[in-house]
Amino acid sequence: MPFALIGRTEDDDLPYVDIDFATTIHQAVEHLRGHGHERVALVTQQTGAAGEPGRIKRVESAYRDAIAPLGHPPAVIAVESTSAGGRDAARRLHDDFPEVTAAVLVNEGAAAGLVKGTRALGRHVPGDLSIISAATTRELGEMIEPSLTVMAAPAAELGRMAADALIDRLEGAGEAPPSVLIPCALVPGESVGPPPAR
Repeated sequence: MPFALIGRTEDDDLPYVDIDFATTIHQAVEHLRGHGHERVALVTQQTGAAGEPGRIKRVESAYRDAIAPLGHPPAVIAVESTSAGGRDAARRLHDDFPEVTAAVLVNEGAAAGLVKGTRALGRHVPGDLSIISAATTRELGEMIEPSLTVMAAPAAELGRMAADALIDRLEGAGEAPPSVLIPCALVPGESVGPPPAR
């Protein structure tokens, strides 16, 4: 059966088009560093009992590589993809990682809850915590107050490339769809600023 895979499985031998999470996370961390942040957390998704999907592993690996030059231990929080999960992340950042001044969020379902939970703790975005939501949409960033800085997923481009690859296979023009990675694009919002004065 001819196919075109959007996203990678654990088996990297299959052809795919996917988000370049390594480049995306590195660019997000560099953007935060450019504003003066040295303590950056990662907020990601909880996974089911079946095991951790490759996407989450790649995101965490990219985050650890990106923050390594900062010389601080990683701060990784995995929560449900819900508003309650986002509020839980805000509470855990506040209680377990008080030194963190910025977070890269790769869990769009938790985005609004993270902002709301931060505010409920008497903290401000971006005054006390800067946030970048990665691998998401511009529209999501605009629906939250303050508007989130996002690393916008290249959904249309991924879809076009996968469809083109599938058509090529059906027409016999190509042996297999390509293995291509595309980074997300930075879309500035109002959720990133300098770290608070200590």
